[in-house]
Amino acid sequence: MKKGIFKALAFPFPFKGVKIDVANEYILEAAEHNQDMIIPLLLIKPDLTVLENSINRVAGLKEHFYFTEDVPLNEYDHVYDFLQQHNLILLIHPHMKERIERISYIKKNFPKLKVILAHSGRKWIFTGDDVIDIIVPKLKKFEHLYFETSSIRDSKTVAELVNKVGAERVLFGSDFPCCQEKEEDLYFCEFEMIENAKLSDDIKEKIFITNFREIFLKNYWIRRVSKKDHDVLLNLINGISSQERKFLAIDKKMAVVKDNIRRENHIFILENTKEIIGFVRESGRSENGAVIEEIFIKEQFRQKGYGKHLLLFLCGMFDWLSAKTYTANKNICTLFEKSKFRIQEKTKKGTILNWFWTKK
Repeated sequence: MKKGIFKALAFPFPFKGVKIDVANEYILEAAEHNQDMIIPLLLIKPDLTVLENSINRVAGLKEHFYFTEDVPLNEYDHVYDFLQQHNLILLIHPHMKERIERISYIKKNFPKLKVILAHSGRKWIFTGDDVIDIIVPKLKKFEHLYFETSSIRDSKTVAELVNKVGAERVLFGSDFPCCQEKEEDLYFCEFEMIENAKLSDDIKEKIFITNFREIFLKNYWIRRVSKKDHDVLLNLINGISSQERKFLAIDKKMAVVKDNIRRENHIFILENTKEIIGFVRESGRSENGAVIEEIFIKEQFRQKGYGKHLLLFLCGMFDWLSAKTYTANKNICTLFEKSKFRIQEKTKKGTILNWFWTKK
């Protein structure tokens, strides 16, 4: 993790000659095993089959001029229409010779389609050339058009962009792992560019987090634990009832829990815009498996599917999972049953159940 980035759009690099289907399958697989971090975009193509089959797994499409240069503007109308109908995103990097024309065409014909203009439409890498003088005057009138900041490297341009189009339309972006000098920390450079802009902390928060969250994360989401969660998460755990503490056997494992928080691993947080809803902690095993150590949802959020959401999240990341529960913990036993876990073994007294799940 870099600079506190816990969620990111990711897509295959759209170089000339790329095998789009292979690249898209790769990003889908990478996202499945890194659901806490990656929100995938597919590379654009006229055939909608892959997008239709993965519609609940992706945020939208990445369009690059390598794929659309010298292609008639209406060639991808059916694709834009599909994105608009299903509230998916188009992240677009048009060729500099058609930036205004192409974006204007898309927005006029598909006005509700959410479009993110890569690099804010800048002309040359590591500059803000054309953004304020050409791109903004021509395109700022279009609703649902956003501007991302990767590879601009000019704090003044970003500050002026915010003043011209509004902070709600500017998103932090990074070209990682491309477009960096040898041994350069790309995240640091792109992060510092925003930090050094003459903007309030509230506006920077919108650029780094709030705008992304409102576009892509909706009502709730899962992310990897952060050091910043230390106090809130420990307070949540300390407030768990004595009966549930026994079910979770949490008191014997607090040193490990604290170490996981410090290392920012093995714990996944389910939260909304206001608070942590719950968490799950796993301990990794061989052959891409894991043991579920604890799963907990705050009482006021129970019976709403959040526990199953956490389990399905782990099922996407791992090839097999196991867990131990007390038989008397009826809620968690029901949750495992509904999530297609099976009882692998019972203790002699029948008080503890060993659960197992596998993709195979």
